[in-house]
Parts: sequence; C-alpha cells; structure tokens
Amino acid sequence: MVVLALGECALSTAAPALANALAPDILRGRYNGAYTLSWTTGFAAGPALSGAALAAGHPNGLLLGLVAACALAAGGSLRLARSLPAGADLADPPTPLPQAVPA
Repeated sequence: MVVLALGECALSTAAPALANALAPDILRGRYNGAYTLSWTTGFAAGPALSGAALAAGHPNGLLLGLVAACALAAGGSLRLARSLPAGADLADPPTPLPQAVPA
C-alpha cells in the first residue's frame, strides 16, 4: 500500500501537468478529460479484473501479468519521454523572463 500511495502521489502531480503541456489551447479540456477517463477506468477495472482472477484461482498468473503490464508501461513511459516536445519536459523548465525593474 505504501508503494501504491507513493506512486499515486507522484503520478497525480505530474500527469495532469504533462497533459496540459502537450495539449493545444483549444483542446486542453479534451486532453484533461481523456486523462481523467484513463485514470478512473483503471480504478474501476483493476479491482473487477483482479477479483475475477483471484476468484478463478489464478493468483500467481495475476501477479505475473501485473508485473509484465507494469514493465511494459515503464518501458513505454521511457520511450515516450524521448519523443516529447521540448516545452513538455517539466523536469527542465524554461528559463523565466527577466523582470522589469521599476524606475
């Protein structure tokens, strides 16, 4: 549960900012909606699918499947990071504009 909570905290701060950075101004709401839909679909489908697998008596297969899915997601995330536009890389924020000095 600690790992899940830490991962959720990290994702819930970074993912919406990434969706907003990638979205054109006119489609920002749709990008946020798609992000929210993917997040809530996982929360709804995950317990249902894991409950069905556990009820069928396949806990080891479920665990291996989850590990494989996580490994694929991590690899996809690393691959995606290389193809993001320069403005979407929030780890290296752009240099702020100089502030005007009052006369």
